[in-house]
This record gives sequence, structure tokens and C-alpha cells, in this order.
Amino acid sequence: MLYTKCFTPLYVPPEILNGEPYDKSCDMWSLGVLLYFLLSGNPPFYPEGSKHFLSRKISEANFEFVPEEWKDISDEAKQLVKRMLVIKPRARLTIDELMASKWVTWYDQVPETPLATSADNPHNTKKGMKRNHKKLNEVLEAMRIGNDDVLVKPMSEINNNLLERRRRIGDALHT
Repeated sequence: MLYTKCFTPLYVPPEILNGEPYDKSCDMWSLGVLLYFLLSGNPPFYPEGSKHFLSRKISEANFEFVPEEWKDISDEAKQLVKRMLVIKPRARLTIDELMASKWVTWYDQVPETPLATSADNPHNTKKGMKRNHKKLNEVLEAMRIGNDDVLVKPMSEINNNLLERRRRIGDALHT
């Protein structure tokens, strides 16, 4: 299990966001976010409001399949996304389950389903993009607040065998 909080805000799973231990199942969450993004053209958890709103949406796995963005996407693909974006890590789809899924194994040729482009997305107007970019920057900046303070112990308080050995060698050289 890992404990260090290290993440990209839009892809972070609930367990890391909430400071809980995590394992490789967090990668399946992030892959679910990526799959949602690739299929719809938008992230599943979009910052609307404060950083706390985004955090709450992620912690509650509060996302939806917007009909106009998902009308051409198969039910199998939607089910995969749903099974990847599950709050409890042990209940999430595993990589083996993903690779064995009908959606991954179904086709041996590329389907004729049209892919969404930025022109198809109603949010991609110049005004909409500027607003979205500004809001995303505000939320990401708010998430960084409080992470600027790096606590470094004074050298005299550090208990490190290698450091202690170097100090002794340095002292011996200077005497």
C-alpha cells in the first residue's frame, strides 16, 4: 500500500484525495477518467465552483453520461467507465477484467462509429473555452494553496546514518 499524496487533480481517485492508503486500483480509476474523456471529449468531473465542489464530485463518483456527448457510445463502453469509476477500490474493475471485456475483445476491425471532434462539442466555442480554462485554472490554483509550505528539519535534528558518517569524516578532515 502507498500513502504519499501525489496526483493530477482531474484524475485523482477518492482514496488518494481523502488521504487513505492506495494501491494499483487507483490506476484503474485514472484510466476510467481517461476513457470517459476520450469517448466524450470532456472530463467526468469538471470543476464548477470551488475546489471543494470538485473534490466532492470525485469523492462521491458523481458523474453522468451527458446524452448529447454519449449518444453514439456503446452501452458496453459506458459500463466499463461505470465499473472503473467506483468509489471502493476493491469493487473497481481490474486490468484483467478490462482486457477480457466485450468492449475490448469484441472487434477485430475498427467500427464505423464516428468519433467526436472538438467541433461537435457545444462547450468548445471560443467564449466557452476561455470560461472553462479560467475556471479550471482557478480550481487547480485553489487545490495548490497550502501545498507551498515544505517543512524541512534543521540539520541538527536530522537522524540519518549516512549524514552522521559524513559529518564525522568532515570533522576528522578539519582537525
